[in-house]
Amino acid sequence: MHYSFIDTFIYSLSILFLVINMTVDEHQNISELTKRLDVIIYLLMKQNQERGGTTRQMIKELNDIGLKDIEIAKIFGRSRSYIASELTLIRKSKVKNSEGGKNGERSISDRETEHVDKTDGS
Repeated sequence: MHYSFIDTFIYSLSILFLVINMTVDEHQNISELTKRLDVIIYLLMKQNQERGGTTRQMIKELNDIGLKDIEIAKIFGRSRSYIASELTLIRKSKVKNSEGGKNGERSISDRETEHVDKTDGS
């Protein structure tokens, strides 16, 4: 059976919720567990990218499920400002797509693709 990224991510979060119920001594390992969960998420993102998903789509998905930009930055090994910039472009793209292109202007999504090509080295 093939699990989607979101299914696997939700499963990982359920593990994290189990961690919350640990004793004080067990909480010393939270940092290590968080790091491992970040690695799991990163590997899932890489797997999604190999299937044609873009970094921007993955950032959007993580943001949509409630992760903060600093948390997303840790997962991708990027700066918080890079993630914030991507989220801004995503929001602008939503606005532009709802308005539609005018007078043959390039859409923000066209410019976003150029931005991703320059920043991701793709």
